[in-house]
Amino acid sequence: MVTIIIVDIWHETSFILLILLAGLTSLPDELYEAAMIDGANSVQQFRFLTVPLMMPTILVAILIRMIAALKTYDLVYILTRGGPGISTETISYYIYRVAFVFLDMGKSAAMSFLLLVVIILLTLILMRIMRTAETT
Repeated sequence: MVTIIIVDIWHETSFILLILLAGLTSLPDELYEAAMIDGANSVQQFRFLTVPLMMPTILVAILIRMIAALKTYDLVYILTRGGPGISTETISYYIYRVAFVFLDMGKSAAMSFLLLVVIILLTLILMRIMRTAETT
């Protein structure tokens, strides 16, 4: 499982960094100039300007990463096929096994639907956090 986690982090880090870099480059320079005139040092600029302005971008990156983590199937299939035993089995790989190894399409469809509901609920929670972060 540690190997799958390391490969998944290595695979997805560049995309998340690209999202965060796009968010950083879109920040207005005028706010930083005004903060420097007001006497803010670089730590204060980061804490009171960069982090609050980047919060929506950070939360979108977290949302994309969370959805990708919940649907991880390919790495498990390629690296370990869920083994040894079922020690590296993920939700998506288990759904695959129920559908195509045990040939229980109804159960796998129900599990896929429940996974969709969980992803939607987690997305709604994260969107609520984003909304409250924008108002503060």
